[in-house]
Amino acid sequence: MLKKFEEKIVASKNIKLKIVYQTLLSIDSLVKTYQEEKSQNQRSILLDVFGLLQALFVGIDALYEFSYLLASNKYFININQNDTLHELKFIRNDVVGHPIKRKYQNNQIGFNELNYQTLKRDYLSYKTYLQIGNQINLIGEREVDLYFLIDEYLKTVDLILTNLDNFINITIQPSLLSLTYDQYFHNFDKNTLKGSLKLIEEEFHKVNQKLDNRFIWRLELINLLLDWESKDLLVVKLIDYITKLQL
Repeated sequence: MLKKFEEKIVASKNIKLKIVYQTLLSIDSLVKTYQEEKSQNQRSILLDVFGLLQALFVGIDALYEFSYLLASNKYFININQNDTLHELKFIRNDVVGHPIKRKYQNNQIGFNELNYQTLKRDYLSYKTYLQIGNQINLIGEREVDLYFLIDEYLKTVDLILTNLDNFINITIQPSLLSLTYDQYFHNFDKNTLKGSLKLIEEEFHKVNQKLDNRFIWRLELINLLLDWESKDLLVVKLIDYITKLQL
């Protein structure tokens, strides 16, 4: 899917865009190599697992930037709605980023113990400890299916790039967004505004068939705010402020 963008990248004068594109290509190549590698040498597996987790972590950052550079927004990407990829950043930090010392809930300091005996190309497990004063407590154990993690990453990347490609190849008509803004700030009518939001969502889904992204998430937030009722004047003012902020 990345190759579909090659012509546009080559023609671009944006150096950062070219670097981000090359980064995504390199990560794609690394992931494929990882999937094809059959060595069962434990030292090799450890090095490859560290490299894989770091690569996927960088890949997500690169996707955000790639989307922004090509479409001037990051609405196509909402990693937090993919449970597996949402956990990736925590797994990476626990295993590769800061395994010896990192902050957890309530700013407590913790560390992690990777199980080297059970480490495989498709599997890792580790324990997390918190240190409170001189006391060390085991607070959890995590098992990770690395091949499943890779599959989720690749599926999400493909979906994001497909929708991004569709988006940059259509003519954008901002009239609905402008109308919605005007309806709220100048001619407020809740039902009319909700109808406009529905039309915007339908138009957006024509380009983004399956992806749960930030734009749709924000539309849902606005609808939630419009339905919010309270007799407390301060709450009403707060809801009004948040709604304007989202619009």
